[in-house]
Amino acid sequence: MSSKSTKRAIAVIGTLSLAAAPALFLAGCDDNDEPMEEVGESIDDAADEVGDSFEDAADEVEDAADG
Repeated sequence: MSSKSTKRAIAVIGTLSLAAAPALFLAGCDDNDEPMEEVGESIDDAADEVGDSFEDAADEVEDAADG
């Protein structure tokens, strides 16, 4: 995989992350209702997992380019 392809893949991953950020930010709530708080925490956990997946994918692309 070429360096250009690696940079493009990382740019796509970054763009997807930035596109998802507002939705995830707005989904978090300051309400102290227990059920809504649990939903917010679930969304936060899911967002963390998506971010981790993007980072892992970027690392794999970078490794493939180096390797």
